[in-house]
Amino acid sequence: MKNGIVEQTNFHNYRIMRANEVPDIESIVLSTDNPSSGVGELGTAMVAPAIANAIASLTGRRIRHQPLTPDIVAAALRG
Repeated sequence: MKNGIVEQTNFHNYRIMRANEVPDIESIVLSTDNPSSGVGELGTAMVAPAIANAIASLTGRRIRHQPLTPDIVAAALRG
């Protein structure tokens, strides 16, 4: 924000924090009588990058597109 106006318009000009830059986050799951929901999203944002990094570590080839469909992974492995 600058002078009360958002400077960035979308992700192309907004730098997103890398995983190693994110501050510690403490998550507490509370037991209630309510129907369960919401806990599964905590790690979702990190799953695809972790898989892509694992593939890069194993093969030396980077996958830079999501979702990580079988076709995208196969194409990246072929080069």
